[in-house]
Amino acid sequence: MLKIQNLNSYYGRSKALDDVTLNIEAGKITGIAGRNGTGKTTFLKTIMGLTDRSDGQLTLNGTDISAYLTHERARAGIAYVPQGREIIPDFSVRENILMGAYADPEKRIGIPEIVPELFPYLINNLDRAGGVLSGGQQQQLAIARALAARPKLLLLDEPNEGIQPSIVAEIEQVILRLNSEFGLTIILVEQNIGFLRRACAHFAMLEKGHVVEGGRIDGLTDDAVQSHMMI
Repeated sequence: MLKIQNLNSYYGRSKALDDVTLNIEAGKITGIAGRNGTGKTTFLKTIMGLTDRSDGQLTLNGTDISAYLTHERARAGIAYVPQGREIIPDFSVRENILMGAYADPEKRIGIPEIVPELFPYLINNLDRAGGVLSGGQQQQLAIARALAARPKLLLLDEPNEGIQPSIVAEIEQVILRLNSEFGLTIILVEQNIGFLRRACAHFAMLEKGHVVEGGRIDGLTDDAVQSHMMI
């Protein structure tokens, strides 16, 4: 689905991603792991066109999107759920979800049918302000907003970070269902190695902006984790 070749990314003069080459397989979850500060979030932002500058090649379903602006990448079928969720607190649940719909290339401005099935709480509270929701509910809202764009590829940046333990299992189950039942291709940045091993078909381990390990998920061994994630 997404072919990434010799991808570099910069914040100002600082190089944050260095010569990353990966193939993201359609219909699978690819996990991105590594210590804090190794370029995982930058990797997702670069795919979305959100860093100061990047070079290399991104090919989505055979189309070179390297020169696309962020909104063009969204309309091409990429949706991004950022770390920290970034919902608009003064907007209602409904308004937050509908923001994502403006990236739908078919301009279907509405709540997709998948959202009530996955997030009944949101549907029962469409008029509540996003800012009064719990962290876990806001994460549900951020995912629902992304789904409103009807994406082909979903980028998730640490979706379980800062969420109460009682909701973590629900979020994990949603991610698994999005892939297994709805066929969504997902790139998942996640620190929980157990969840990566359960959810992903492939992985890449980043260190200082480089891919230092990668391949099938059974290659995410305890030795690899010890070498590249433990302090």
